[in-house]
Amino acid sequence: MNVAEAPSANPPQTTSAPLDKYDPGDMPVDGRYHQIPQLLDAIEQRLAEVIEADRRASESFWEKIKRFFANPVDFLMRQRSFKAQTDALVAAARMSVSVLRSVCRVVTDKLHVPEQLKAEHDSWYKAYQQVQTVAESAPNREQVDGWQGAAAEAYTRLARLQTASCWELNKRAVIMCVCYRLAYHLNLNGFNAVHDILQEVLKSTHGLGGSSSYASTRRMMGMIWAAVARIFMTYRMAETGARSIEATVRAAEGAFAHTKESWPALKQR
Repeated sequence: MNVAEAPSANPPQTTSAPLDKYDPGDMPVDGRYHQIPQLLDAIEQRLAEVIEADRRASESFWEKIKRFFANPVDFLMRQRSFKAQTDALVAAARMSVSVLRSVCRVVTDKLHVPEQLKAEHDSWYKAYQQVQTVAESAPNREQVDGWQGAAAEAYTRLARLQTASCWELNKRAVIMCVCYRLAYHLNLNGFNAVHDILQEVLKSTHGLGGSSSYASTRRMMGMIWAAVARIFMTYRMAETGARSIEATVRAAEGAFAHTKESWPALKQR
């Protein structure tokens, strides 16, 4: 589009409103959530150790009480009944780990997201810094003293459009910076919360094992299911925050509406 084809509508007037300001604040890099896959492996290994310790304790217990049964058949029936119950318990305990892994896949499949969100924030912050410099001086370039005529009017029209564009980009950049910063903290805190829940499970298993009734296996399974419930709750709270951020981002997409209406060529972008 050359200058002669500039739209004939009145050019946007120079805005006198102050530029929006943005301070990125503290964006800590805390990547302990990267240990989540290792914690899941450790929990599964720890459960296997607890099950094995309970199995040995159970076998020792039944061997000790065997002599108290006058009828060997009665002993075998009781032992088989107990084994059927404990086999079902062990299967349920192992299933709890599978469910835990499945729930955590929401995080383990997206371990790159926090860093990606921070990079997007930093990119928009750079845009914010650049547009601040341009926008602050743009009004001074809208007119050239002593220059008149059609060419001068066309120049002023485009210069004012640039000024309006800078103000709109300033507002959009601030909104995007805020949204990406919030999204970064939301994901970082959520991912690290999952890490902390798993670490708590692992620490709580200290001293478990060696129960002839498989009480340790049952207790660890309960810990795992409780962790699953807490992780689900963490996801639910994060989703509520994410929906709010997404709505704000969608609203920010209209930040260039004035510019696009003033310059038809931009409507294609």
